[in-house]
Amino acid sequence: MRDRNYIRTRQDVATITAEGEQAIASLWAVQERIEEELYTGFTSAEREQLHALLHRVQGNALRLTGATESQNRDRKGHEIS
Repeated sequence: MRDRNYIRTRQDVATITAEGEQAIASLWAVQERIEEELYTGFTSAEREQLHALLHRVQGNALRLTGATESQNRDRKGHEIS
């Protein structure tokens, strides 16, 4: 990631660069397009139900690994229960 100038490191601290932020934004755009294709044919209620069930599974998995409360959040900052 340093080779592509996505992060800078000083001592033990890594910070993301503007190029890194752009790369992340591009990846999220790809992920969102793929997600739309995966959910083709699902109603919005079915999508919401699936998301809720998967969040519960993820929350259970995090608890099994001993993850902290702050780690129990999705990429949008929503708590995983």
